[in-house]
Amino acid sequence: MNVNKYAIGVLFTINLGIFLNMPIIYAEENNQSPLIQSQDKVELYKLQNDYNVLLEQINSLDSAIKKNVKNYDQMKKNVTDLHTSSNKKEKEIEKLREEIERQMKRANKIQEKSKVSRYFGFVFGTSEDPFYKRIGAGFEAIEKDEQFLKEHEKNKEKIDENIISLDEAKKSIGALKVEMLGNLDIINQQKEQKIYLMKDLEIKEKELQNVDNIAVEKNSSKKETKDNSVGDFTNGRSKAAEIPISNEGFTFPTIGTIATTYGYRHGVWENGIAIRKNSEGVVPVISVADGIVTKSLFSNSDGNVIHIQHTVYGKEFESVYSHLDTRVVQVGETVDKGTYIGTMGTTGESDEIHLHLELLKNIGDEMKTVNPLLYIPLPKD
Repeated sequence: MNVNKYAIGVLFTINLGIFLNMPIIYAEENNQSPLIQSQDKVELYKLQNDYNVLLEQINSLDSAIKKNVKNYDQMKKNVTDLHTSSNKKEKEIEKLREEIERQMKRANKIQEKSKVSRYFGFVFGTSEDPFYKRIGAGFEAIEKDEQFLKEHEKNKEKIDENIISLDEAKKSIGALKVEMLGNLDIINQQKEQKIYLMKDLEIKEKELQNVDNIAVEKNSSKKETKDNSVGDFTNGRSKAAEIPISNEGFTFPTIGTIATTYGYRHGVWENGIAIRKNSEGVVPVISVADGIVTKSLFSNSDGNVIHIQHTVYGKEFESVYSHLDTRVVQVGETVDKGTYIGTMGTTGESDEIHLHLELLKNIGDEMKTVNPLLYIPLPKD
C-alpha cells in the first residue's frame, strides 16, 4: 500500500509544533502591526460594560421585586385565611360555652350523688312502671348520665383547645402583619433603587450615544479607507460565512495561526489556546458548537468576552472567547455551530490581535478547563 510521504510529513510537523508550543500556520501569514486602541474605543467598551452591569442589576431587581410582591400577596392571603379561621373558632367557642352552660345544671346534679345512690333513687322512686321494668331502666338511666358527663367534659376540653388555637392564630396574624410590613418596606426600597438605576441607565445611554457620535464624526473626517478591524459587523458576517464548518461535534472558531497551546508557556499555565490574526481586515469568530450564550460582556483583563454553553455527544462543555474586537450575540441567545459571534481583536490585556479560546468540560459535576485541541478539529488546508 502506497503512503503519501508529504501527508506524513505535514502531520508530523503539526504534532511536533503543538508539543513544542510552536506557532502553526494554516493560511498564509501576513505580518500585522498590533492594533492600538483609541481612547474613544476604550471609553466605549467601559461604557458598554457599565451599561450591561446596570441592566443586569435592574433585571435582578425586577425579579426580586416580583418575588417579594408574590410573597407579600401570599402573606396577605394567609392573614385573610387566619382571620376567617379565627372568626369561625370564636363562633364555635361561643356556641360551646352556651352548650356547656345548658349542661352545667344537669351535670352538677348528676355529680352530687354516686352511681349507686342514683340507681336506687330511680328504682325505688315514684314511678308508675312495674318494679321489674324499673330495674332494667335504672341501668339505662345511669348509662345515659355517664354518657352525658363524658360529652360535657369533651365539650370543655374542646373549648380549651379552640381557645388555645385561637390565641395561636392571633399571634400568627400579628407576626405575619409585621413580616408583611417589612416585606413591603423592602419592595418600596427596591422600587426606589430601580428608579435611581434607571436614571443612571439613561445617563449611560446618552454617554454611549455621544461616544458613538464622536466616533462617527472622526471616521467621516478621515480621508483614508475605514479600518475594517474596528466594529465592522457586516464585513465580519460575510467573512464568517467563508469559514469551513466541520461535520464533527466541534468546529474551529476562526482562520489564523495557533500561536500558543494549552499548558505551560514560559513557566505560566495557559488555560486555553491563542489563535493569531493572519489576514487583512476583519477576522470573524464563530461558535465552535451549538449552544446558548451565557455571558457577553467587557472585562478589563479579557476585553470583550463571550461564554457559550454546549452539549456535545451528551457531555456538557463551555467555550470562552476573549479579547474580541466586537460582540454580536447577547446573553440567552441560542447559536448554532458556525454562528458568527464577533471579530478577533486586541481588547483587554492584549498587545496583538488574536483570539484566546478556552474550553471547559463538566468533569465530576464541576466545569474544568481542558485542551481545546483534544476536542476541536484542526481546520483543513
